Amino acid sequence: MVAFARTNIQALNSMMRVLPFPSLPLGTLMDDHQPHLETFQAALDGLDVHLLKRWWKLQVLDLHQNSHQNFWTTWSGITARVCSLLEPEPAQPMQKRQRAEAQAGLKPTQAPVQVLVDLCLKEDILDQALCYLLKKAKQKRSLLHLCCQKLKIITMPMQSISGILKVVQLDSVQDLEVNCTWKLATLSRFVPHLGWMGNLCWLLLWHIHLLPHTDPDKEEYCVSQLTA
Repeated sequence: MVAFARTNIQALNSMMRVLPFPSLPLGTLMDDHQPHLETFQAALDGLDVHLLKRWWKLQVLDLHQNSHQNFWTTWSGITARVCSLLEPEPAQPMQKRQRAEAQAGLKPTQAPVQVLVDLCLKEDILDQALCYLLKKAKQKRSLLHLCCQKLKIITMPMQSISGILKVVQLDSVQDLEVNCTWKLATLSRFVPHLGWMGNLCWLLLWHIHLLPHTDPDKEEYCVSQLTA
């Protein structure tokens, strides 16, 4: 908390390397202290070193603002109340699994870290912190899974959207809002991404336009792709 408040980049980077928690609500600190880009980069760079370990502890990096706010007061000793969601898992099952894999001659595997974040893609201009996060997720694709429950797209070129969505775990998307001035044909190019959103519960489409004299067969084809 102090490292974020004072933007102590070196201390923050070092602490991220040796995290003792299976879940870290980093987004709450970012909201409280409004860290500059270098602070966020230091946290992700420290996480890089953390992931070089054979068995890293971190399982979830939560970048949502105002999530698990009691975590920081609990673990800093301000209050004795323990958040059960963030308690470390018992080591015994993991040790048993490692022994079983060793006896079977299998190479141990470690689940990737889930990075929880809501995304708002707007005007082909991304926040620098988000750009850095996407870059890290792309570089560490097998170790970092970018999970986005709420996704909003506002007036962004299709090429840029497709590039970003390749980094996101699309089956994590539950709420999707698309507010772009698209023709129906452009929407049909976006539809394949929906096919990977197996847990999508809510879809809102704005400003989808039909051009005058649109070929009825083409219109029917585009609509059938969406409804399918």
